[in-house]
Amino acid sequence: MAALKIAVRTKATGLKGSTAPRANEWMSNATAAEVVSFWRDAGPDKWFDRDEAFDRAVRSRFLPLHEAAARGELAAWEASAEGAPALLIVLDQFPRNMFRGSARAFATDALARAVADRARTRLRSSGGRRVAAVPYLPFISGRRRVRGVAN
Repeated sequence: MAALKIAVRTKATGLKGSTAPRANEWMSNATAAEVVSFWRDAGPDKWFDRDEAFDRAVRSRFLPLHEAAARGELAAWEASAEGAPALLIVLDQFPRNMFRGSARAFATDALARAVADRARTRLRSSGGRRVAAVPYLPFISGRRRVRGVAN
């Protein structure tokens, strides 16, 4: 399967899809596989615990990608088995780290829940018996927020 990529406009260059990004722009052409790999490699200890260094790393590496997803520019990722979980991570999990303690941490929750709903529908309609946990994360995160549990 071809890697899914997104080119985002950067403040530094104003260009799309630069083939040689500057150090602060290296994530301009992030693939869905890179997002999933980064998140998987970090593991649950980083996902759910407060860790300022990890929060900074997520923000510095993935902020342009998150902003592109929030604008709907990663919608094509939703159509693939590789892209849908990556899009959910970018919309639902990354903001918890990037914007911890602010309302912006939850600003893309509705988008993530909509993507998750569609992913769950596709999984059910495909007759697949194995259902990944990722499409359920936006609902779990929202419940935690409603109950007042800090992320």
